[in-house]
Amino acid sequence: MPTYRIRLHEYRPVARVFVQLLTGKWEKALEASVEELAALLRTLQDQMAPIQERIAKAKLTYGQAERQHADLQPTIDSWTKKRDTQPAHYIQKQAALTQDLADLERELQAGNPRIAALEQALIKARQERALIEDALAHLDQQVEDAKREAGRLVLESAQVVGATLTSLYLNPTLLNQQC
Repeated sequence: MPTYRIRLHEYRPVARVFVQLLTGKWEKALEASVEELAALLRTLQDQMAPIQERIAKAKLTYGQAERQHADLQPTIDSWTKKRDTQPAHYIQKQAALTQDLADLERELQAGNPRIAALEQALIKARQERALIEDALAHLDQQVEDAKREAGRLVLESAQVVGATLTSLYLNPTLLNQQC
């Protein structure tokens, strides 16, 4: 169907009927068109009422916010000024802490002589401990060797004593001499 608009009122009444039958378009009555437009306008007006109420509330809220901002501005300025200006005791305390920190860093870099002496004593004590442990291990070895030697000697002596007692007991001449 062409996109141009057919204006039926431009045709004569008889021709208009044939054009309407061929195109399927009927010209609406003027009153019907006006009523449709009026209904659309009423719908738009009904839709605009809540929007206008919301706009009025938003304007009221904005006005209140502006007044509160204006009321709070001196307080905000006061707190900003207090924040930006540091009290004298705070500055003094900060300077003292900074000085203490610098002193501690210098002492740490230079090394505390007492700490150095303690570290040397600790190293010496560890060395002595190692020497003592070595000596104890050597002594333990000597004790084990002495135990083995004593056990060997006891066994050798026991064999001699056992042999002597056996021969004494078996030899009646020797047994009589003792009595």
